[in-house]
Amino acid sequence: MEEVEPIAVNENETVEKPSRPITTEDYSHLDFAADTSTTSGKRKVFARNMAAIRTVKRLEDEEREATPEELKVLKSFSGFGGLPEVFDQYNTASNLPSCLILMSSVRSLISLIFVDLLETV
Repeated sequence: MEEVEPIAVNENETVEKPSRPITTEDYSHLDFAADTSTTSGKRKVFARNMAAIRTVKRLEDEEREATPEELKVLKSFSGFGGLPEVFDQYNTASNLPSCLILMSSVRSLISLIFVDLLETV
């Protein structure tokens, strides 16, 4: 059975609100100083961006505010403008051997976000 915590509506009434478990991700592997000037840096920026997207999705699903650690990850999101090879399946000069895997990951996460948006319209 799901736990519930009372919420004070006014001083005379309370309403039961179901509490949800909070799930977290281990962010210890993220490099917050990395930039896109090297292939290694691009991989690290990509990992940070993907962690931020997963975090936003989890926060929406759990209907809660971000923890301080999650806020740090969210603030580190830099977009994919500096990582065009992620979206170019024919790019052989990028030295990113897992380019197709990275592109697939981005597309699947973006599609999850858009599916949720379409369901709310």
